[in-house]
Amino acid sequence: MECSCAYEKIEHCHCCCGTILQRLAQGEWFTARVSACGLFAVAYQRASAAVRTELRQMYAKLCRDETPMVRRAAAHKLGGLAKTVEREFVSKDLLPLFTELTQDGEWVTGCDDKQQ
Repeated sequence: MECSCAYEKIEHCHCCCGTILQRLAQGEWFTARVSACGLFAVAYQRASAAVRTELRQMYAKLCRDETPMVRRAAAHKLGGLAKTVEREFVSKDLLPLFTELTQDGEWVTGCDDKQQ
């Protein structure tokens, strides 16, 4: 009985963590989305296969966010996430994101090329 109760608490915790991560990743304020970038690697390790797909999709959205600071945070945390993602998805999902981010000069300079 105790094992079953502990298992239910762990599952509840994983569900809550996933919900919190989703809220942060979709937050209205860019600071929430920046914070979310650092949590994906930890969440990914503990997620089911179905949730992992969703997490990769959410991370891709952050890599393409309209705010340069969010894209920068996603770029800085991409390596950590790649260490936890299955090899097939690193090449399929994460490498294209890496390529996009390396070609994104806006977050590197902190301003739009048109403003320079």
